[in-house]
This record gives sequence, C-alpha cells and structure tokens, in this order.
Amino acid sequence: MKKVRKSILAGLCATIFSACTPSVHAPEAVLPIPQPKQVEWQKMETYAFVHFGLNTFNDREWGYGDSDPKTFDPKRLDCEQWVKTFKQAGMKGVIFTAKHHDGFCLWPTQLTEYCIRNTPYKEGKGDVVGELAAACRKHGLKLALYLSPWDRHHAEYATPAYVDYFHAQLRELMTNYGEVFEVWFDGANGGDGWYGGAKESRTIDRKNYYDYPKIYEILDELQPQAVVFSDGGPGCRWVGNENGYAGATNWSFLRAGEVYPGYPKYRELQYGHADGNQWTAAECDVSIRPGWFYHKDQDDKVKSVDHLVDLYYRSVGHNATLLLNFPVNYDGLIPAIDSARAVQFHKTIREQLGRNLLRGVKPEVTAKRGGKFTPDAMTDDDYDTFWATPDSVVSAEVIFPLKKTEKVNRMMLQEYIPLGQRVKSFVVEYATGDKWLPVSLNEETTTIGYKRLLRFRTVETDRLRVRFLDARGSLTINNAEAFYAGETTDFKLHSETDELKGYAYSVVKLQKAEAEKMSDRNPATAASVKDDRILLDLGDKKSISSLHYLPDQSEYNEGLIKNYEISVGNSPKELEVVKTGEFSNIRNNPILQSVFFTPVTARYLQLKATRMVTDGEKMKLAEIIIR
Repeated sequence: MKKVRKSILAGLCATIFSACTPSVHAPEAVLPIPQPKQVEWQKMETYAFVHFGLNTFNDREWGYGDSDPKTFDPKRLDCEQWVKTFKQAGMKGVIFTAKHHDGFCLWPTQLTEYCIRNTPYKEGKGDVVGELAAACRKHGLKLALYLSPWDRHHAEYATPAYVDYFHAQLRELMTNYGEVFEVWFDGANGGDGWYGGAKESRTIDRKNYYDYPKIYEILDELQPQAVVFSDGGPGCRWVGNENGYAGATNWSFLRAGEVYPGYPKYRELQYGHADGNQWTAAECDVSIRPGWFYHKDQDDKVKSVDHLVDLYYRSVGHNATLLLNFPVNYDGLIPAIDSARAVQFHKTIREQLGRNLLRGVKPEVTAKRGGKFTPDAMTDDDYDTFWATPDSVVSAEVIFPLKKTEKVNRMMLQEYIPLGQRVKSFVVEYATGDKWLPVSLNEETTTIGYKRLLRFRTVETDRLRVRFLDARGSLTINNAEAFYAGETTDFKLHSETDELKGYAYSVVKLQKAEAEKMSDRNPATAASVKDDRILLDLGDKKSISSLHYLPDQSEYNEGLIKNYEISVGNSPKELEVVKTGEFSNIRNNPILQSVFFTPVTARYLQLKATRMVTDGEKMKLAEIIIR
C-alpha cells in the first residue's frame, strides 16, 4: 500500500507542477537506446526469408562447395510469385540468400566463376538477386541480403586473401541492387569444405578473421540505413535457436563485444543481457518446413497455421521480429501449400487481433507526468505519443474501463523504445465484482519492450488493470490494446516421429532401458551411447534403404552427431559402408535427420559418429528409425 500511496502522491505532484509551468520536459532516455533505423526495423515485425540455390537441386542443407553449377536449372522461376505471396502474408520485406555456405553466388559476380553466369538458367544471363530486387520495387516490399562469410568452395578460405575477396564481394553486392533494410551474416563459420578441391577442415578466429570493423565501414558507406544481423549484432541479434521464438523475458540489449559467431552460451540470446550496454534486439528465424532449403520429402511437413500463429505470439509478441523462411522449389516457385499456410496465418492473426477493445477509452492512472504525456496516449493509435510517469517513479497502476462488459483473452502493451526499454515486471488483472483477479497467464510478465502480446483464458469483465511493479526508469507506455480472439486451443507441437514407422530392432551392446529410449517414439527420452557407434539387429534379413535419426531434444541438445558413417551387413563382423556424410546445421536446427541409400538386404545396420558437434561428447539419440 505504501508504494501505491507514494505513486498517487507523485502523480498529484506532477499534475500540480504541470499546471504551474508552461511545459513538462520529456523523460530522459534510459541507455542503451536504439538508432532510428533499428526502431523502423522492429516496426516491420514480420518478413520473409528465402533459401534457394545449388542446395535446392542437390538435396542439401549445407552444400559442401563441390556441386556442379550446371545443376542449377529452375524452369519457371518467378520472383514476383514470391513477393506476391509475402505481401498476402502481411510481410514487409524479404531477406534473400545471395550466397550460402557453399559459395555459389546467385548474381553474375565478376569475382568468381562459381556463380549463376555458369548455369543453364537463362543461358547464363540470369540474375536472381536482380530479379528479386525488381519484384520488390514493383510491389513495394523491402529487400535485404544474406551473404555467408563462410565459403566452402573458395580455395583461399581461412587465408588473408579470402578476406579481401569477401570484402570485395560485399561491396559489389551492396552497390548494384538498391537500398537494403538488413544485411545478414550467418554464425556458421569454418569447418569441412571442398575448398577448391582440398577437401579438408579449416578453422578461423571467428571474432577477428573477417575484419568486421572494415565490413561496418563498407556498410556505413554504401548502405547506412541497413541493420546488421549476426549472432551478436550490432544491429540485431540471433535469438539463439532456429525454432522461431524468443524468451518471455527478452531484453533488447547485449554486452558489447561479448557475443560472436559460435558464441558457446548462445541459449542466453533468447533473453538478452539485462545489464547490456548495446541495443541489439532479437530476430527469430524459422523455416516454414523442417529444413531451410527445399526437399521434396518435406512436402507433407509444412508448419500448420496454428503453429505459425503460436510463433507470432512468441516472437513479435515477445519483443522480437519474426523471420519466416520459404524454401523455393526446383521450379523456382514457392509451393502452393507453403503459400496458403502463410496467407492463412496472417489472416488468423488479423482476425484474432482485429477488434481493439481499448480504442479510445480513458485510462485511469496512479501517476502521471503532465504535459502531453497523458494516459490517453496509450489508446490513441499513435505510436509516437506515450504516457509517462514522473522522474524516478518506476511503478504505477493503470485501469482501463471498457465501454461494456466484454470477453477478453489477449492483451498488447508497448513501450516507447526510442527512449529505451524499461519495464522489468508487471501484472495484468481483470475486475469481477469488487475484486481484481489475475488473468492467469501461462508465462511470466517481466519485460515489454517494443511489443508484448499476452494470451490467457477468456474472462468477462468491464475493467482491466495493469500494475507496473518495477522498471529501469520512469514508465513510457505508448500503446495498450485488448482483444477477444475467439475460443482458441493451445497449440501442441507433435513430433515428426509420430508419422514414421520402421523396422523393429534390438541394439547390440546397450542396456535394454537405454535402447528402448531410441525406439519409443517419445522425443523427450534419449539414449546415451558410450561408444562412437551403435549396432542395430533387425532380427532377420530385411530390405532397407534409409535411416532416420532424431537428436536429443532437451534444451541444450546434447550428444549431437556432426559426421556419420552408415554400414550394413548380415554379420556384425562383416559390415560394408553404404553412406557417409554430415548432418548439416544440426547444432542450430536439431530436427529429424534422414539419410537415404541404395536399397540393400541386410540384418545389421551400424551408425558411427565420425565427428561430434562438441568434441568429446558421447552420442545421445532420441529416436532411430530404419526403413
């Protein structure tokens, strides 16, 4: 009660002060604060990602750098079809993979022969980057570009000569295609590659090798309005997963210079650094399919509308942006099902958040600054007006009286982030009779930032109350909205393994309790294997042609296999290797991994880990399926 009385007193003092003075000064910024371009970037909220290239035609996620450019041959490529899809899905821009890790360039660069000039597409005269840029200009969509620093094709990668090449490549790309809103640098850097035929593993100093200060100079010169993405920014940061969600607590800050590509504590990027001194808001990247590039066997695994809606609330609604990837197919088109799901997702969000119950209501507050920083600013539909409390007043209550009793199950709050992110804790309540009850949120109510969307059970009330309990400075709330989204059900994510059935098997040299964990179709259990291999006994000779491996699905995804060797035979002592390779991107996207090989009749199959993602770790396998 003392805190509330103090807040009321502070509010009265502020009101008296404003009546006696011609103006009331604006709240001081609470550092760090975003640059104007970072604010405009976050206002985009949702935008598209496109992965397309040699990987598409060679059924790969991370190309090794050795695929023949002549395999790139889309017959119906239509960048306008992409852009129209994104527009209908409510997206404000698109980020395009101009070059992925395989080093293949989708523009006619003069710096390497490993590019679109040497493909059948338009008889070598095509330019996918240019075609997409033109489509974006025509339809009013913003363009951004992904240029992978890692290049598994280039012979001089990991030497100083490659850094010069990369800088020249960046300059070329940033000069010829107009204005971009973001430049995307992937965190995957160094490792196995073709490297001009060397076929070896190369390591680099991830913090210093690429000379990022020089890169920022180039971008400041050529694309000063662009926000720079990487694991640690500086413009925006990776959210620490490829699942499309941020933490319920999500600060838009990082400690400057601490996070770098390959940062070992990447899971904390979901939440930001509460004590950070650099504004680096989170971007949630996720693919509409399990993989980033198109794979025909994933045509039946496109994310459902409910799944996409859930991700919106957990990304944009958690003070981040949503970057939704569309794998373009062999024809050069976004498949119809992907397009339909994305458009319906946008329609569903508009329907759920279509009728703002707080529009135009007169909020009642326990503290106000006076002047133009009035409570009405929270419900006037103007981003640049905001309610503020007096200096040093970090807690207050706001009551929103509705025009009549309404059903409510969503609430949205926004802070005026040009002056910094402030709120550390708040509570939302509804009135029932003379009592105030919590809306029974399923997640913590801590940070707000650019936007916080809350989902809760349906309540009927004529008043809502928000109690701001603590903040980093005086409150600056510029928007509050409430909605009734209909009677929706909580989204449940089902494991891909539910759809897969395979041969029964026993595991040689593994305790029964552990062995059962990898065949129980329960992704929450994982078998720990002490050796670098497991031998599976099918009990009899079977015709087999694939192995499907679901990695450990715990929060930190332990025991991930990076490189593998699969052998088969009719005796444990007489096994023949049928497939070797890598599980690309498994660290960041630990989804079901499928390996196909020429059908063979055998009783035994052995999976060997020739390299682990984390050296020294033992294998952990949630599921193994043989078909």
